[in-house]
Formats: sequence, C-alpha cells, structure tokens
Amino acid sequence: MRYVGNTARDYFRIYNGKHQFRESTTGEWKNIHVSSTNGDTEYAALEVAKRLSEDAAYKSISMGLGQQMGFNFKVCGYKSAKEMFDDYSKGEDRQIDGMFSFVQNYDKRMFQALKEKNYETFVRYYNGAKIGSGANEDYTNKMKNYERQYRNLNRGE
Repeated sequence: MRYVGNTARDYFRIYNGKHQFRESTTGEWKNIHVSSTNGDTEYAALEVAKRLSEDAAYKSISMGLGQQMGFNFKVCGYKSAKEMFDDYSKGEDRQIDGMFSFVQNYDKRMFQALKEKNYETFVRYYNGAKIGSGANEDYTNKMKNYERQYRNLNRGE
C-alpha cells in the first residue's frame, strides 16, 4: 500500500496474523507465504499486485536468497525493481551478487559489522530495527552456527 495507496486494501490484507490476497474484490481470500505451495501463492499475489501497479508490485516484494526488498533495487545495482527481479530469476549467482551489493552499499556500518563478525549489529542493519528482537536474535544465532559449520568443514572435521 506504500506505493499504490488504499486500492490495495481491496486485494491484500493481514487477517489473524496471516498475509492474504484475493484475485478480485469479491474473490476468496488466500494465504500468502504458505510453505507447502512452493511459492505459488507468492507469484499469484504478485500478478494481482502487478495489475494495480507493476512498479509498485516489484518494489514491494522480497527477492532472492537474501530476500532483499525490491525498493532496494538501486542499492543492489539495478535500474529498477523489475530489472532486479528479472535478473534474480536467472539464477542463484545473480541473487548472491545482488545480496553482496546490498551489504556493501546499503550502509557502510552494516558491511563493517559483517567484516568484524559482529553478527548482532549486522543483522540489525540487514533486517531493520523494526523487526522483532527475537527474530534478530534467531538470525544472529543462525549466522554464528553457519560460521561454525563452515570453519569445521574447512578443517575437515
């Protein structure tokens, strides 16, 4: 709604803590972000959003392995959110490149925190201050765990 205004309220909502959409103003509400659908609901919701405003739709979604928001397209090295989406659709290598561009360019403090392995600070910048502290703590612990696993792999353990 940030980019299209109140029109989106007819098609998108949060109900009982779940993100939902419908394909018409009288259609049935469907849950988005349902893991068993293999992304089908996300793509269907994107198609509805594109009918309202293609530019706003691409700016409003998270993309790729790093889940960068489309409105960050410039920071990730793209001319538009749609260009970012199209490029990310070509493969994981493009998504990783975009993620690293985001980390390097979004905020120098975030990049510095990552270099210093200060994962708490890195996660706070990456996810934003508005995300719950519990979620940030979970991400921080995951990063620490993945680093530990990586180091063990390199040692042959």
